[in-house]
Amino acid sequence: MNCKKIQELLITDYLDGELDQVLCNRIQQHISGCIHCRQFEERIVPFHGIRHIEPPTRVWENICEKITTEQMLPQGNWFEYLLERLREFLLIHRQPVFATVTVFTIMVIALMSIQGQIKTDTGGIVVEDFGLWIDEENGAIGTAIEEYFL
Repeated sequence: MNCKKIQELLITDYLDGELDQVLCNRIQQHISGCIHCRQFEERIVPFHGIRHIEPPTRVWENICEKITTEQMLPQGNWFEYLLERLREFLLIHRQPVFATVTVFTIMVIALMSIQGQIKTDTGGIVVEDFGLWIDEENGAIGTAIEEYFL
């Protein structure tokens, strides 16, 4: 047997006494002649008597749910599968999605106003890019505020 197989058996069945006598003898012979496997056995022996801890039932429920979900992968219609996953996501994460959409909407409105798409109080003239505009009648250059006060 090779070292990898011996180490696998040491971890799984050898220390638990679940192997037959012939296989135990082969493992012992290998360990007596292989320093690496002997050191490996010495490192894992202290963990043999360790108490088995049961995970919380919620962990097992989550594992079973994930396995069931993976087994329910769609056979043909990926669009319906994606829609169902999106619905589940939105139901679980309703508040973060709403907050994200709200922030995105506010940002779009702010960017539109910064780019000069705000109507001024002088009859609905749209000032673009906060630039200057020319009064074509008399050739004066100024902004709406200057025109108002002058």
